[in-house]
Amino acid sequence: MKSAYLFVHFKGHESTPDEEQIYFAVSRDGYSWKNLNGAKPVIRSSMGERGLRDPHIMRKHDGSGFYLIATDLSIYNRGNNREAWISCQREGSRSIMVWESDDLVNWSEQRMQEIASKDAGCAWAPESVYDDDKGMYIVYWSSKTAADDYTNERVYYSYTKDFKSFDTPKLYIDREYETIDTTILHVNGKQQTGRRL
Repeated sequence: MKSAYLFVHFKGHESTPDEEQIYFAVSRDGYSWKNLNGAKPVIRSSMGERGLRDPHIMRKHDGSGFYLIATDLSIYNRGNNREAWISCQREGSRSIMVWESDDLVNWSEQRMQEIASKDAGCAWAPESVYDDDKGMYIVYWSSKTAADDYTNERVYYSYTKDFKSFDTPKLYIDREYETIDTTILHVNGKQQTGRRL
């Protein structure tokens, strides 16, 4: 029985390593929130850039548990300056971080899964949704690539059955301006794309 909302987030101020880790908060009404774990990170990264941003959590399609994915990025560890933001878009991680849980309390070992193409400079803001027609999950994220000298952030996607093996990434959204923080929702039985608010 669902008894509370769970908010999975990072702090993002980049002034300490802890602010780029994963925190949990719960709410009964969606307005008042209580930090869990004494307001300390619930999950810390020990791989890649050792920072976690843009976490996304979803229930497994069969209801057996949850997947949690996040951007592999630490601005703090890169120097926490303007140059850090520039470099991570051209020379950043092409991987996302993945965990699984049956109960939202006990989490699997961290997995680092490369998903972006070899010419990508980053793989940011990953989210996922289940595709009923294919019987697989779509994982989608934003990348800049060498094709246009890392000028524009575009949304790419890849299919997976288990968040362990992913097919070749494909372009999903290509606009004349940067596109990031995309969310796909089921509306009246159809998938609709929008931007995270």
